[in-house]
This record gives sequence, C-alpha cells and structure tokens, in this order.
Amino acid sequence: MGKTKRGNKTISRFKERLGKLQLNMWRLLTIVVFIYTLILIGRSVVKIVRTQIDIHNLETERDGYLRSIAADSTVIEQLKHDEFLEQYARERYNMERKGETNYMFNSKK
Repeated sequence: MGKTKRGNKTISRFKERLGKLQLNMWRLLTIVVFIYTLILIGRSVVKIVRTQIDIHNLETERDGYLRSIAADSTVIEQLKHDEFLEQYARERYNMERKGETNYMFNSKK
C-alpha cells in the first residue's frame, strides 16, 4: 500500500505541474497574439497617417494648379481683345512699334 500512495502523489504532482505548464503556455500564447495584433494595428495606423498626409499634400498641389489654370484662363480671355494683346506684348515681351523707343526702369523693392 505504501507504493500506491506514493505513486498517486507523484501522479498528482505531475498533473498539477502539467496544469500550471498548460496555463502558462496559454498565457504566453495570449501575450504573443496580443503583441502581434498591436504591431499590425500600429503599422496600419502609421500607414493611414502617412496616406492622409500625402492626400493633404496632393490636394494643396491640385489647388495651386487650379488657381494657375484660372489665372491663365483669364489672361487667355483678355488676349482676345486687341488692346490688351498689345499691352501684354509690350509689358511681357518688350515689344515695340517701328521707330518707337522704349525706356525700361527696374524698380527695386
């Protein structure tokens, strides 16, 4: 009878240690999955923030192009009139009529 009690104690200890080991294994697995999830979410958040910054920069660039298009459209519309065309040519390209002398002054600001 002494052997059976001793054998039962050994089996009980083994089961107890195995239970603790399984519990620790599940805790470790849970921690690993949690950390992996945090890493994935963190990378996604960083990607989202970078994408939002890129979108903002592209929208700013687009707005600049739209303003430039609007200004150019205004100039094109004005160039349809002869008076403005002559003024534009004189100011922009330093053009002059035959026999005419133009003096240009550069103003420093």
